[in-house]
Amino acid sequence: MAEIENLSARYWDSFVVCGLICCAMLYVSKSKEDKSSGSNATSEKLARFSAFQTNYLFVFVLAKFADWMQGPYVYELYVSYGFNQQEIAELFVAGFASSMVVGTFVGGLADKLGRRFMCVVYCICYVLACFTKLVPHYWTLMFGRFLSGVCTSLLHSSFESWMVCEHFKQGFDVHLLSETFAYATFGNGLGAVLAGLIANSAAEMYGFVAPFVVAILPLTLVAFTALTTWSENYGNQQQNMFASLSKGFDLVRNDSRLAALGFGQSCFEGAMYTFVFMWTPALKSVTETQAEASGTALAGETTSSYLGLIFAVFMVCTMIGSSCFKLFSVRREWLYKIPLFLHATAFCAMAIVTIFLEHKIIVYSMFLVFEGTVG
Repeated sequence: MAEIENLSARYWDSFVVCGLICCAMLYVSKSKEDKSSGSNATSEKLARFSAFQTNYLFVFVLAKFADWMQGPYVYELYVSYGFNQQEIAELFVAGFASSMVVGTFVGGLADKLGRRFMCVVYCICYVLACFTKLVPHYWTLMFGRFLSGVCTSLLHSSFESWMVCEHFKQGFDVHLLSETFAYATFGNGLGAVLAGLIANSAAEMYGFVAPFVVAILPLTLVAFTALTTWSENYGNQQQNMFASLSKGFDLVRNDSRLAALGFGQSCFEGAMYTFVFMWTPALKSVTETQAEASGTALAGETTSSYLGLIFAVFMVCTMIGSSCFKLFSVRREWLYKIPLFLHATAFCAMAIVTIFLEHKIIVYSMFLVFEGTVG
């Protein structure tokens, strides 16, 4: 019982502390921003822009919220279905691979078929992926992971491209784009934190599959709102997707800076995806791991009882990291040192984790540092 109370205190205290730090960082970074918008738009146009912006942010933040809802309990759900770590790894890799493959051409597909249409496809695919989580069958779950990977690519391309195109189509000032992106970033972070807390409550009351069922509600609302309030827009429908890919490869091959940038980004993303897969088992004690392997139920609450809360703390740390970046990037001489500092910090954090893997407080603390570098 004492160990359980320590777990509860550890995660809730860290949530409060990180939340306070995040609020302070957001306040400081906000006070440093330039208050002038640089826009000479009329009050009527600003009113139209405000309605447009609110509508987009509602849809985008809800879409991200549904995605975040599924983050904390994917691994634990597979464990509860009796899959071993090798099978779970295969399921995770399937999602990452489908996102990698689909991501190369989904932008061109949205240009041809319509960006609003692809946003609705995102909702439909993700609802289907959520339903597959109800079936404890390997290939059904594999299909769900494939759909999830497709949805990841759609989420990070179709929504923002629709907004940018519609922004200019309606004649809004270019300077107002940064305001929309800033609100979207803040809303995404806040939604991620709330998603972790709601997922934690849902899983505690109804089991590990509950967050996936709950995620269907915002996805349905996103599809309905996009269909009823958004107009369709397109990109260059005559452009050949394979020609675009070929042009991209040529640019990378002819510019070593682009190749280095892509390589560095890929390495960091690779570390992040490894973290996504391994953070849940890494935080569990030896007793919990052995109990899961033997199929023995432990009395009282365990680390699995706080996965949503832990995820919420992770998301708060990404917001702290984002605020730190805003502060440090103000000075040009610091801007070019930030990537080196970030990679070094992330490397040290993961190195400490490997050395002190049995000391879960240290592991948890370094995970928070790593999430800060992600932000």
